[in-house]
Amino acid sequence: MAGSQGGGNMKPNFSESDLEKIKKLYLEDKVSTAKIGMLYNTSATTICFHLRKNGVKLRTRGSLKKLNTDDVISFVNANPPKRLADLAEHFGVSIITLRNILKKNIDRINTAIQFRRFRILLERWKNGKRQNKQPEV
Repeated sequence: MAGSQGGGNMKPNFSESDLEKIKKLYLEDKVSTAKIGMLYNTSATTICFHLRKNGVKLRTRGSLKKLNTDDVISFVNANPPKRLADLAEHFGVSIITLRNILKKNIDRINTAIQFRRFRILLERWKNGKRQNKQPEV
């Protein structure tokens, strides 16, 4: 973990091993700088500083959350979800984001989906009725 340089706002010293772990988390595992900062008890800004200092090109904010709508629809049609929460977790987005994508593309979702509750939810969306509770399918 990070070593302390003393008091104040000084940036922590990371060992070479820690820097390699941080780079792996960021580049390969796609962990956010905020989450890495929490792991190392420091800020996202400090993690960004050390990544840049070590030649890592930072991602743009929110770049991992961009979804390809066609991929979502194909996945839903091939793997009907039991719960929207599971599907949202799979794509790394919120349930609301996923719901908005599905609602906008409702006509592209396979009507032969076997899961009754998911089918009912889709029908409610088609009819414009509000669904207050996340149903389990």
